[in-house]
Amino acid sequence: MILWPKKSKYVLFLLVCAAFTVAGVLMVRGGDAMGWLAILCFGFGVIVFCVLLLPGSAYLKLDGAGFTFCSLFRSHTLRWYEIASFGTARIGRRKLVGFNFSQFHRGQGRMRKISSAISGYEAALPDTYGMKTEDLAALMNDWRQRSASSRDA
Repeated sequence: MILWPKKSKYVLFLLVCAAFTVAGVLMVRGGDAMGWLAILCFGFGVIVFCVLLLPGSAYLKLDGAGFTFCSLFRSHTLRWYEIASFGTARIGRRKLVGFNFSQFHRGQGRMRKISSAISGYEAALPDTYGMKTEDLAALMNDWRQRSASSRDA
């Protein structure tokens, strides 16, 4: 199963970044050097959201062995046995699917503690792939449970 992010969200962010980049250009033309900061920051955003609109740049793939999430063409694969649970994480006003690692996952000890202190989860998926956060967390838990059941059988 492969889930794709909503492209409309990326288009909206692209348009907002482009508008602020143009505003930065106008500021620089008007003699305000702070416009360069807007051009750099929001211009970078334009590039990022353009890349995210390219086919294959972002997805979530679920299979019997685990899951792979990809953002900006960088993919990360985890096995179901490495995950203890999925749930809804909140970072500020943004809701994400968070997850805690099982005892079988190694690495990122310090970052896991920091993430857990911030959101209550050791890691999170970068997107909800067009689904409600709660529904995606339930789907991920279902896949994890089915994997555990097939290993136990």
